[in-house]
Amino acid sequence: MFISLCSGRILLEITFIDSNPTDANHKPEMAIAMTPFEALCGFRPLGEIARFLIHIAPLRRIVGPAADECIIVASQDQRDPAKNESALRRAWEALLHAPPEQIIACTRELMSLIPCDDQDDRRFVPGLQLSTALIRRLHQQYPEDVGLFAVFFMNHVFLTPGEAIFVPPGEAHAYLSGDVVECMASSANTVRGGFTDKKKDLDTLIPMLSYSYRPPLKPRVFPVNPHVRSTKGAVSSVLYQSPADEFDVAKTDLFSLAAEVRLYPMDGPSLVVCIQGCGAIQAGPRMEKITFGSTLYIGAGAAVSIQNRGTEDLTIFQALYNPNKAKTGVINLANNEE
Repeated sequence: MFISLCSGRILLEITFIDSNPTDANHKPEMAIAMTPFEALCGFRPLGEIARFLIHIAPLRRIVGPAADECIIVASQDQRDPAKNESALRRAWEALLHAPPEQIIACTRELMSLIPCDDQDDRRFVPGLQLSTALIRRLHQQYPEDVGLFAVFFMNHVFLTPGEAIFVPPGEAHAYLSGDVVECMASSANTVRGGFTDKKKDLDTLIPMLSYSYRPPLKPRVFPVNPHVRSTKGAVSSVLYQSPADEFDVAKTDLFSLAAEVRLYPMDGPSLVVCIQGCGAIQAGPRMEKITFGSTLYIGAGAAVSIQNRGTEDLTIFQALYNPNKAKTGVINLANNEE
């Protein structure tokens, strides 16, 4: 289990966490927005991709013959998932393997077609969601990167603070802007395919990706209110229940000086990170001060209390492992009793 803070800098890597013999875990992850956040996540429905291929000449040119197959399969309303995903994979593979000189030429042609006014978005490809402002921004950041064309293949997702998105194992994604708390299963490596100055490993990436596709709203995770009652002052706590067995994430806010909450002893270990304020956390006889960026490991079975000792809100995230989750699907975070 791993929890991290992603800063507001643009994170533009189409990534998949590698499962090799030294790291055989699958790699689900969840990102919880602290500020307005945007990402590319998962593949668009095949019909949308086909319409982009039809209407945007440089995209069709860079994908080559695989574009025709994708368009034909989509037009047949083919209900065979294996055939649909095979067509999508071949188009995606052709895009990522495009030679550098073709990428440069097609990028220049694409940018000559992109309207300068965001009001023209709907007229660029009628009936399809597409942010030409995003294309201009990505081109400014990575002017000759093949990842620019991924915008036509992937869902453009927006989150408001407090919303979350779950990324299943093997799903291509790129975090574009905003601050998030990211939690994932144990991970030691990343395979990159675009929007990066680091090494790309397409021969590893392409066969490892999932080519299932879906509308953009499907992976969202909505918080639920667990059993929480503060012992002193105002406290709010919500639980983000991951579809994965490896982790859930709790967000707890203590809104006033001396506000305090007691957490239930958990059957599994957890990780705590403080993202705002200062306070103290006690597990058994041990007391630790916490400030922005503090991270703590809490062992299974430990009774924990948290207190706000500052003048601003204290906000912590706790990545939880519940060994009984697969059986019960239930997790309690805080003591109900005063």
